[in-house]
Amino acid sequence: IITDNSGSRLVLSSTKTGDGKDIKVEVSDDGSGGNTSLSQLAFDPATAPKLSDGAAAGYVTKAANGEITVDGLKRSIASNSVSDVIDGVSFDVKAVTEAGKPITLTVSRDDAG
Repeated sequence: IITDNSGSRLVLSSTKTGDGKDIKVEVSDDGSGGNTSLSQLAFDPATAPKLSDGAAAGYVTKAANGEITVDGLKRSIASNSVSDVIDGVSFDVKAVTEAGKPITLTVSRDDAG
């Protein structure tokens, strides 16, 4: 629960990344109805709007895969850690690049040690 100048709210986050890793909250209604009903806590990312000021619920960042292109081949990645695109090379994706401005990665053997 986070409390700030606008009040208190429940914030859910996950260490899982990629498409299909959204958080979904299902409830069994207590039958009380109205604003005190447990159904107010239900959250389905498939139908929920992006979180906005004053909204009861919403997502900040929708779960999605990233996309990288290596030697002209596009690849969908569920994590920012990549180890299965170039044999023997692992790297972490840190930010989105501008369209048309690729990053050049040079790999060479470490003979020093």
